[in-house]
Amino acid sequence: PAAAETVLLDFTSDHCPPCREMEPILRQMASEGYAIRQVDVARESVLVRQLRVDSTPTFIVVVDGREWA
Repeated sequence: PAAAETVLLDFTSDHCPPCREMEPILRQMASEGYAIRQVDVARESVLVRQLRVDSTPTFIVVVDGREWA
C-alpha cells in the first residue's frame, strides 16, 4: 500500500512572537524531510475557520487530507 501523505500545518501570523520562536525548529524538521505548510491566518481565513483555529501558533497534522486526532 502507498504511504499516507502527512503534512504539518503551521498556523502563524506576522504579529506572533512564539511563532517566530518556532521557526528554527520547523526549519530543522523540514530539512529532515517532514512536510510542513505554513498557513498565514490573515490570508487563509477559510482554512482557519474550517479547522477552528483560534490562536497562533497552532499546529495540526493532516493525513491524506484529514485532520489527525
